[in-house]
Amino acid sequence: MEDEEKNHHKSHTSQSSQTSYFCQGGDTPKVQIPYETRPGEIPRKLAIERYRREYLKVDFEQLLAGKRIASDLLMPKHLNNSDEHGTTPDDPVSAYLPLEMFDNEEYDCRTPEDWLALGNAEGSPGQKPVPAKALLPADDETPSDDPQSPPLRYSWHVVGVLDYSKEKCQYLVQKVHQNTRQADESKNPNKKHRKGISLLVAGSKYWVPRIRLLFRAEDPLVFVERIQFALRYREHTEALIFYHLSVECMPIWPGAPSLSADSLEHMKRLVLSAPGLRLKNLENCIEDLEKEIKLEYDHTMNSMIFEKVVMSHPEEFPHITLPQRDSECVPQTGCVPVPHFDYKKRRDAFVFTSMLTKPEVICVLSKMWSECNKVVTMTLFNVTSVTPLQLDEFVDIQSKIHTKTNSLLRTTWTDTLRNNISSKLATTGKGAYNINESHWEIYKMSKLYKLMTVVRLNQQDSLRHLVLDSLASLTQLLLDACHSVLTCPQDLVWGSDLLTSPYKPKKNPLFLLDLVLDQTGVHYSTSLGMFETSIVTLFDKGIQATYSVPQLDKFVMKNLFIGDDPLLESVKLWEPEVTELREKVRNALIQAAIPLRAYAAEYEKHLELHNLDVETLLKSHNFEQTSQELKKEVEQHFKEKERIELSLPSSIVIGPFVVHVEGVRLSLSQKRKALANALLDRFVLKLRNQIDNACEECHIISRKLHEKPNSIEELTEMREWMKQIPELLKSFKEHIDKILPDYELFEELRYCLTNEEFNKKWTAIGWPQRIINQIETATLRHVEDEENFCKIHLADQNNLEEQLDSLQMYVAGLASHSDTDRAHETANKVRHISEKLIKCQTTAQKYNTRSHLLGLPVRNYDRLEKLMKDLQLFKDLWITTSDWLQWTESWFKDPLSSIDPQQLECSVTDALESIHRCIEQFKDIPDCQMAAAVIHSKIEDFRSYIPLIQSLRNPVMRSHHWKMLSERIQIKVHPKSSLTLSCCLELGLQNHMDDIVHVADVAAKEYSSEQMKSRAFAAERRG
Repeated sequence: MEDEEKNHHKSHTSQSSQTSYFCQGGDTPKVQIPYETRPGEIPRKLAIERYRREYLKVDFEQLLAGKRIASDLLMPKHLNNSDEHGTTPDDPVSAYLPLEMFDNEEYDCRTPEDWLALGNAEGSPGQKPVPAKALLPADDETPSDDPQSPPLRYSWHVVGVLDYSKEKCQYLVQKVHQNTRQADESKNPNKKHRKGISLLVAGSKYWVPRIRLLFRAEDPLVFVERIQFALRYREHTEALIFYHLSVECMPIWPGAPSLSADSLEHMKRLVLSAPGLRLKNLENCIEDLEKEIKLEYDHTMNSMIFEKVVMSHPEEFPHITLPQRDSECVPQTGCVPVPHFDYKKRRDAFVFTSMLTKPEVICVLSKMWSECNKVVTMTLFNVTSVTPLQLDEFVDIQSKIHTKTNSLLRTTWTDTLRNNISSKLATTGKGAYNINESHWEIYKMSKLYKLMTVVRLNQQDSLRHLVLDSLASLTQLLLDACHSVLTCPQDLVWGSDLLTSPYKPKKNPLFLLDLVLDQTGVHYSTSLGMFETSIVTLFDKGIQATYSVPQLDKFVMKNLFIGDDPLLESVKLWEPEVTELREKVRNALIQAAIPLRAYAAEYEKHLELHNLDVETLLKSHNFEQTSQELKKEVEQHFKEKERIELSLPSSIVIGPFVVHVEGVRLSLSQKRKALANALLDRFVLKLRNQIDNACEECHIISRKLHEKPNSIEELTEMREWMKQIPELLKSFKEHIDKILPDYELFEELRYCLTNEEFNKKWTAIGWPQRIINQIETATLRHVEDEENFCKIHLADQNNLEEQLDSLQMYVAGLASHSDTDRAHETANKVRHISEKLIKCQTTAQKYNTRSHLLGLPVRNYDRLEKLMKDLQLFKDLWITTSDWLQWTESWFKDPLSSIDPQQLECSVTDALESIHRCIEQFKDIPDCQMAAAVIHSKIEDFRSYIPLIQSLRNPVMRSHHWKMLSERIQIKVHPKSSLTLSCCLELGLQNHMDDIVHVADVAAKEYSSEQMKSRAFAAERRG
């Protein structure tokens, strides 16, 4: 026991050192011992451990050597050119057939699925390799089909079994190298290592048959027996092949007996006597059959001759083994003796218990089995699609299959079986198969009840196979798609390579996803948690699609009362097998989401670019950027765009998913391009503004050059301005020469200017020459304009002379006007003549200026000044007279409160002075002098009323002053709106001037005293 514990410790240490590659428990032998240990029996775990150690102790290669089995014998030999024409005497017959053809699977204690199941460890999401030994090439070379290539050396290697192919009947193994790990105290001084612990390193992969694969969990002695059996079987088979080949190669000896015609005819008669065979059916092949029979007869004769020769000369044919034939015992009679038994009794018992006694029942069962087999071959899920789909599309397709299958089971399948039973048993009448039975007890005792039970059980069995096979196929489909992601750690980091994926499905990916970048972050078009939920729900809905299938009893036994609608039983949702498959699917989908999240996390660095607003960037950008700085920045954006296009794929396969990245790739690329173009667009706008500002002056020059002068003054001004244009053009060229080099940036960056921008550039370049051409045209046009202006000027001067003659006559005619009653009419006429003279004076000055500009002699307009002087006398008389008449009418009739005393006094004084001058200057015109004297006397008369008006309009006069005045002059006077100067004169107030003046002085003094008191009071308050 102590040695056993030590060996157990060593094996446990070795096993734990290999856990990183092999699955713990992958070398567990298979034993036929109960799990519950009875008293006195060996515990199951102890027995397994003993067998395991016993298998580990056996040296398999030494065991083969002890049985004289070389490893090279297990591999077939390839024929090369040197072996083409014969064999050596020592080895006349070599093994050429693959040994796996002769393998006996009865020696295997486990199925391939059971062997691979040893790699499923508890708590591990994926499957680990199963430890074994395999016969593989010694130098990791691939066997060549070239006959000239040297044969490979094979030896037994430690391998890990990964998979099994049902099509090839071979296992996928991976060669494992053992490296001894030594202690590295320099790197890890605080960590102790055991010397001699083996680290397993995975190597090349091979497909090998079972006969070349020894699992660590199987008995090496049994495997050696298996190899011995296969070798003996192959040796025997190759000996028979060699024997028959030798016989086939023998020529037909003409002296050998041949098949007689009588024998051939006898065989024909025997064949044609069989039911169903007629000569018409054999006419097409009768000749070929006769030749084949004759050839077989000749072959038999040759084999007899060959065996006789070999047996008579065994020393010449030691390499030929004759087939052993069993000795034939000729029976005494043509019948086989059978012990006596009561046939009728047994037949009656069989007929009583069996349902297979009526052809109708057999037809029912046959049709039922056929229909049930159709259901078994159906599927609840579409697992043949090769195109990846969106999750909702995938679920929709599967749901349609569920609906279709449920409808087929509930209607088509049920109706077919019902019609089959009803139609076949309708004619049987009363008895064991009476479908018209109405008594439940009689029905339960009849064979019909047993038949319906068989039908129901077969239906339920078909439904069970349908469900389990469909679930298994869906699970396998998902596991095949997810097999590469099952071992991904939770903290997986994808890395920088976003183009290639190490996670490929075995066949085709299943689901389609779009990678999405937005303000919320990086995510997928479908939530990853939805896949687990939707597929597991789909899993359960597939089972539930078989739940509502009715039993046939109620439809067949129409006269029998069956209260409820009994349904066929199907697979339950929480059966262990279903739960196991569901958990596999759930775990696989959870694992499949890990690399998707890791892949999406790599795109977080692109979020800032994706969510960047171009307008916001431009607002924060330096607008006064030079062209070289802009070029550097734009080139950087284009480099980033190219890097994005090269580093991001259009789509990528990650486990069961095809992730479409084209949208993100295109969006990021376009964003970089948009940023670059936005900078260039803004720079174009900047250049356009500079060009527009520079060209605006040219536009102004051009428009002004196109303007037609309306006078010689404008023409002269334009000529003076045109002399400044060359300097303006020089300044414009200098400015444009600074702008144009920036346009080369667009050619370097292959930026396509719009037609408008292109035209603006070349328009700016062509402006100087265009303006020069306009100057030349304008100069010629100005010469013609000057000639026209000269003609017009001469005509205008003549018109002015004529107008002056007319005005001179008007002024002379004013001397005849002396009627003051028509003063207003005469004043308007004087004003009109005055306006015309002023206008003529301005026109004369303008014409003299134009004469100077046109180089013509200046005319003398002195008489215009004389007319102005003569008119001024008449103007003073009649305008003053007209004004005086209007004023006096207003002063006499308007309320006294509306008269301004100061303004009135000034107006009277000015009018008096003006009329006085007129009296002195009109000595030569008596009529006008007399009119002036009349107006002068009226003014003098009115002048005496001024003191009265001033006193009555004194602003300091209050109500008690007016009362005082009324008492003094004995006339009631109140400052009403109806009080006018005319009223005052009618009341005779002009006769009481002294009293009125006295009261006005008293009011003034009182007002002055009040003002002094107010200022003194205000001073006291401030003090």
